[in-house]
Amino acid sequence: MSWNESKRKKCLLIFLVADIVLLLAFIVTCLPFNKKTSSQSTKTALLNVNRIPDIARITLSKADGEGNVQSVVLSKVGSNFWSGRDSFTNTLWPADNQSVANLLNTCSQIVSVRTAASTADAWSSFGLDEESAFALGFYDAAGGRISEILFGDSDYLTSRIAFRTSTGDKVLQMDVSIASYLTLSTSFWADPFVYPQAVTGYTRLDSESILRHGALLSFSRAGRSPEYTFKKDFENGASARFLIYKGEVESENPYIVVPVFIPGDYLGAEEKKSVENFNYAYGMSQWTLEKFSEEVQQQW
Repeated sequence: MSWNESKRKKCLLIFLVADIVLLLAFIVTCLPFNKKTSSQSTKTALLNVNRIPDIARITLSKADGEGNVQSVVLSKVGSNFWSGRDSFTNTLWPADNQSVANLLNTCSQIVSVRTAASTADAWSSFGLDEESAFALGFYDAAGGRISEILFGDSDYLTSRIAFRTSTGDKVLQMDVSIASYLTLSTSFWADPFVYPQAVTGYTRLDSESILRHGALLSFSRAGRSPEYTFKKDFENGASARFLIYKGEVESENPYIVVPVFIPGDYLGAEEKKSVENFNYAYGMSQWTLEKFSEEVQQQW
């Protein structure tokens, strides 16, 4: 084989490889998954900031894989605080006003959003089908829907989470920071203090020095007598009784506390009723009980 012929074959081989690469590149650009992720980003918010004053109820829910939907419902009570009810304990409790405010602020921020898919056929691929999605809804006092969003899978490599609106088919993606609020944990949503702000009227800063309670529990007082009963009066005229029962001795919270509140006169009728209807229970450690007993009056 001559040198010129060898050189000619090498050139043909190079051109052939180049043609194959170009053909593959063209095929890739035509594939469906590329079309789903090639759209440009837009700027929007999950919640119109001007509608925040109209929000009277927030729902968070997710199917549990056993045919049930677990939920947390946060309700605005008057102008002073939020209350919560969950499907795990089925009790009414004071919500953490700060967590609710942070959620509203996060959802009303303008963020970059891009379309990942255009049809409902892609929902399951992004964890957005009814059985997998986490639903977050905002409603007014009449029950009208202000905004309802369903969230799916998070991609922590790209720091984005998939979501869709309840009225649209498109799969969208946004920054994953919203994910910290997509929880049904009452430890996250409930007022964390032994003396809740809905009762004391304290600011968050004033409350930070107050003891914190343990996890909310499903508990029935039927047929049981409390080991201790404590009473606490507050500066605003409100008062509280704390019925303390024995729990599991070996657990982190060997005591179960059932608080009963009498609201102060500064609250409106709706707010008073809500405070009186709080019927939650929570765990308490031995250390917290000892500190707590130093602050309250024991009733015999």
